[in-house]
Amino acid sequence: MTRSSRRHSRSIILANDTLESRDLPATFGFAWPNAEHLTISFAPESTSINGRTNDLNSVLGSQFGATLGSASAAQTAWKSALLKAFSAWSSQANINFTTVADNGSAFGSNGQIASDSGFGDIRVGGIKLTNNVLAISVPYDPASQGTYSGDIILNTNLNMNDSPDKLYRVALHEVGHSLGIDNSSTTDSVMVSTLATRLTLSAADIAAVQSLYGMRRADSFDAEGSNGSASSATSLNRFVGNGSEPVLLFGDLTSAGDVDYYKFRNRVNYSGPVTIKLQTAGISLLNARVTVMQENGDILNQAVVNQLGGGHATITLPGSTAGSEYLIKIESLENNVFQVGSYGVAISLDELNTYSPNEITSVLNGSNLGMSPLTSRNPEGWRCQQQ
Repeated sequence: MTRSSRRHSRSIILANDTLESRDLPATFGFAWPNAEHLTISFAPESTSINGRTNDLNSVLGSQFGATLGSASAAQTAWKSALLKAFSAWSSQANINFTTVADNGSAFGSNGQIASDSGFGDIRVGGIKLTNNVLAISVPYDPASQGTYSGDIILNTNLNMNDSPDKLYRVALHEVGHSLGIDNSSTTDSVMVSTLATRLTLSAADIAAVQSLYGMRRADSFDAEGSNGSASSATSLNRFVGNGSEPVLLFGDLTSAGDVDYYKFRNRVNYSGPVTIKLQTAGISLLNARVTVMQENGDILNQAVVNQLGGGHATITLPGSTAGSEYLIKIESLENNVFQVGSYGVAISLDELNTYSPNEITSVLNGSNLGMSPLTSRNPEGWRCQQQ
């Protein structure tokens, strides 16, 4: 983002700091085709950005480390500020972001515009730019931008930690551009031409992102009828089968107050351990809690996903009651900025289950979403419900 009203046009990029050799204006208004599965990667130090060296990690590490005192705390702080901006946009529309590794290929390298195996759909890096530029972002454009589409390049010549929430406010604007949203003349929008002071999306910003991606949809369970209470829990009983395959389900916490309940009845001849795994890694940035209860509501155990970029949480009941019904509750964490997003759950009868934890993790990965309800997700034919 620059302080010029024409920033983000390709001519302005060329006039200040060239990213490509073509004088081509940036085109806004294109929606990512895989917006419910968008990936983000942080480019490694020294990655080439148009012949210059990415120094985002060291610069932000130094800037945030000066106040936080440790390299790990600094990295968590600046990455959290950036991912918080991504989450602010995805919570309002049919968008999920997740983080992936970056192999350090030069920005703009040949590859897939989306779902490239080497780096995220949206890459984040930094180089030193002129002082009238806060950052450069490239909107998704399937016709002309190649793998630059969506990329965000921060100006490491500036201090991004010299005022409260500065990096987050810069990122809010740039993520909007990465999603295809142009500058706004609405004064309370985060997409105004100068650095915005607001920390939340305005009504105009929400309308803009929803015009491209639609309002965030409830998952298929809530669409059929709310499962927001124990009494209205979605039954998974028909998917338990003989226990050799985990039961899979995919849901969505569509708002900060959304809660999802599921119930499953144990096999009448099984009293061994049962494992319930909640996963958001590879699916969304969501942080959430999974609670396993007896049918009467008594809590047996809880676990949380509280990792930056999403993660997983596992509960193993060492023994189960044959024929008993159990409740599973999924809810977002209080006082956490990552309260909206999609998730997957796997339920395994451990002594009967024939799949390894790594195989279950792989299948729960968000790249497997998008199948029709109750269809197989792999050749073995695991039972599932889709989001």
